Amino acid sequence: MGGGGSAGAMNHSVKANLALRRGRNNLFDRSVAGSYGNWDNIVEPAKAPMQVREKFARKLEEERRTDVVKLLLSVLLTIGLIVGLYFYGEVLYRLIVHQVGQP
Repeated sequence: MGGGGSAGAMNHSVKANLALRRGRNNLFDRSVAGSYGNWDNIVEPAKAPMQVREKFARKLEEERRTDVVKLLLSVLLTIGLIVGLYFYGEVLYRLIVHQVGQP
């Protein structure tokens, strides 16, 4: 690590920062809000209206349809390119590699 610190100091700093993110300053001081056992205070979020959900469902279906069309077009173009190279690859090779004065 740059700056000339020791590995022990770095490890202590990382652990202290992790403890602060969890909402405690030392090993035994922990807030109840961050605890996994306090399920009484959970508030359910309000559901979106039906029109909004239908709008998003239509938009999602439209995006899926365009994704499928793009996938099919790319597969068909790839197959067409492979078939074209298979049948006309030698002609294309001679067209590109041909040098003037060579048979």
